[in-house]
Amino acid sequence: MSHTPAPWVWDDDFLYSTAVPKDTPPIIVKHEAYGFASEADMALIAAAPDLLAALKMIVDHFGDPLKVARAAIAKAEHGT
Repeated sequence: MSHTPAPWVWDDDFLYSTAVPKDTPPIIVKHEAYGFASEADMALIAAAPDLLAALKMIVDHFGDPLKVARAAIAKAEHGT
């Protein structure tokens, strides 16, 4: 699955991606004044690409957190 790429621009009325190819219609989210997204929704949608990138960096750096945690517990409890 592919998402609409960053950056997203929020101009107080609309939220849209500036990275879509020129031959693709833009993805636009309208502000709640128009009956759609609230300010909180707009902020979350705008931050979503950055949040995804941050989570990917965390996973790349630390690996599977549960696997790492289980290994640390085993090492502490069993010395392995």
